[in-house]
Amino acid sequence: MKMTQIICSSLIICFFINCSSNLPENQIPDVAQPTLDFVNFCDLVNNPQNFDRKIIRTRAVILEKFETAILYHRDCADMNKVVWYEIDGEIVNKKLDDFFTPDSAEFKATGVIRLEAELVGRFQLKKETRFGHLNAFDFQMSIVHLDGVKYADANYPYPWK
Repeated sequence: MKMTQIICSSLIICFFINCSSNLPENQIPDVAQPTLDFVNFCDLVNNPQNFDRKIIRTRAVILEKFETAILYHRDCADMNKVVWYEIDGEIVNKKLDDFFTPDSAEFKATGVIRLEAELVGRFQLKKETRFGHLNAFDFQMSIVHLDGVKYADANYPYPWK
């Protein structure tokens, strides 16, 4: 029981650390706008210079575990192709609240929570400093909108395998 409490507390702390905002309010797009380009996630991480500082729509796996908050895609699951993410906005937080729980089967088995969603946010490529915990990531996305959030398929590969 004590270990579950420690892990749950760690996830909550990591979640709140990721809630800082990098998007000025006047630069958040109308996410319902059909003109907002959809970018294949693998294209995004394979050609990051084409999307630096742009607001894009993509589909990805959201992975949370102790001190880790990353996006990746099952078609290009590799630790060199993951994106650190931040949550920008209370509405996005509320959409994730019901999923970020230590009661999920995957979390009980592995200590990991994985969701799949379509998301909108500003993508950034590292300049001088890297992103995330211990500055370990070359890419970051500040998420301003999520649609279709669901638990990811248990058969999806992890980026570290």
